[in-house]
Amino acid sequence: MTASAGISINKFLAKIASDMNKPDGQTFIGPSRVEAFMEALPVEKFFGVGKVTAAKMRSLGLLTGADLKKKEEAELVRHFGKVGHFYYQIARGSTSGRCSRIGRSSRWRRRIRFLLILLLWRK
Repeated sequence: MTASAGISINKFLAKIASDMNKPDGQTFIGPSRVEAFMEALPVEKFFGVGKVTAAKMRSLGLLTGADLKKKEEAELVRHFGKVGHFYYQIARGSTSGRCSRIGRSSRWRRRIRFLLILLLWRK
């Protein structure tokens, strides 16, 4: 069995990080790397951006997080509706989707225990 893990400052970035070294890897996007990482990220990788939204973004000249970051929040809301607020925030590396503290979450302790068992079993 294989497992991938993404570690970062919020859920959005952790999810993207977990997809980076599939099928069996770990990616850490630390606070000092967030801004550069987000600026280089293609808009297709943003959560909630499907084919139609990606095509609309491309038609507006929005290809990467850096392009999104240049836009005013009001402009993104005008083009994309309420989700424009999300794009504005996430292009700057911030969301309200904070990761839970591992020490307080029994779900995370179970997941980590499971991943450790998998890693030990593979050796």
